[in-house]
Amino acid sequence: FGPPDALVSDMSSAILKAAAEVFPGVRHLVCHFHFLRDVGTALLGPEHEALGHGLKHIRSGLARLRREAVAALRGGDARQTWLVGLIDRIGEYRTDLSAEGFPFDLPNLHYARHCAEVLSQTEAILGRLRVRPADPLYRRLVEFRTLLRHTADSAPFARGAARLARLDGLFRNLRDILHPR
Repeated sequence: FGPPDALVSDMSSAILKAAAEVFPGVRHLVCHFHFLRDVGTALLGPEHEALGHGLKHIRSGLARLRREAVAALRGGDARQTWLVGLIDRIGEYRTDLSAEGFPFDLPNLHYARHCAEVLSQTEAILGRLRVRPADPLYRRLVEFRTLLRHTADSAPFARGAARLARLDGLFRNLRDILHPR
C-alpha cells in the first residue's frame, strides 16, 4: 500500500517522534478534536474552575436544605415538595450538557444558569406565599433564596460567569469554523 499521504494525530511528542521515524517526510496534521480540546481547556479552564469553586458553598447548602425538606416531607409536611422540586430543577442542569465532556460541556456554567432561573421562580413564590416567618417552609425558602442570590449579588461571581459565557461563545465560534454543522 505504501506510505500514507498524511497523518493526523493529537501532535503529542511521542506520536511526532514515532511518525517521523516510521514515516519520514509524510505530512503530519493536527486532529481538530484534540486541537479544540486543548484550546478550549486553555481558554475556558481557569474561569470554569473558578466558577466551580464559587459554587461549592451553594451546592453544599442546597444538599443540606434538600435533606431537611425531605425529612420534613417524611414527617408529613407535603408543602416541602415545592422546595425539593426547586432544588431538583437546579440539578437538571445536566440535561443541557452534550456528554462530550469539558471543555465542550461547561457544567459549572449550566449549573449557575439553572440557579439564576430558579432564583426568579423562588422570588415569585415567596412574593405570593402566605406563610409566617416562623414557618419552617418559609425559613427554608428564604435560606434557599439567599444561597441562590449569591449567583446574582456577588459581583466577582457574576463577572466570572459572564466572562466564562463570553469565552464559551468564542470557543463555539472556533468550533463551528472547524466543524460546520
